[in-house]
Amino acid sequence: MPSFFPSRFTLISMTTRHFRSLFSLLLVLSAAFASATGAHAQNARIVTASATDGTLRELDFDSASSQVLNTDPKKRKRFQSVVYRNDGADGVHCIAADDLAGRVLFYEDAMGTGQVILGKGTAGAPELPSGLSLDVNDNLFGLGQSRGQSDVVWVVRRDTACTGSARRPEPRRRVRG
Repeated sequence: MPSFFPSRFTLISMTTRHFRSLFSLLLVLSAAFASATGAHAQNARIVTASATDGTLRELDFDSASSQVLNTDPKKRKRFQSVVYRNDGADGVHCIAADDLAGRVLFYEDAMGTGQVILGKGTAGAPELPSGLSLDVNDNLFGLGQSRGQSDVVWVVRRDTACTGSARRPEPRRRVRG
C-alpha cells in the first residue's frame, strides 16, 4: 500500500486520552514558566500630597514609612489638587494647585522645589486655582475662582519645549454656581 507521507515522517495517531495528557503537560509547563518569569512584585511608585503640611511624600508599604520628596513644604499653604504627568523616560512629574497661595506648581520627578506655572503675577490666572486635570495631550485644565467673579474653567496648553509650562492660561468658560 503506497504511503502518502514520506518515510522520514511518522503519523501520530492521538486518541482523546493522549490529547488530554498532552494538554495537561503543556498547561503545567506553561504555568511553571509563567511563575518562574512573572512572580516578581510590582515596583509601583506611590506619591501623595498632603493638604495639611505642604509635603509630597513617597509611600513605602514594605517598610510602612514615607519619605518627603519636596524641599519647599514650608512655602506651601494647602495643596488642593494634584495631577501626575508621565513623560516616559523623562520621569513622572507632579503638578499641584496651592489654592490658598494662588499658585500652580510643577515638580520635576515629583520632588525638589516647585516651579511656579501660574501665580498671582500671571495674567489671566485665577486667584484660587483648583480641580486640576490633564487631557490626552497633557494640556493642563483647572477650575478657578477670582473675587467678585464666577468660577472659570481654564487651560494651560502643553509647551513641549520646556519641562513646565509658562504659557498664559486661557479662560475656557464661566461656570455658574
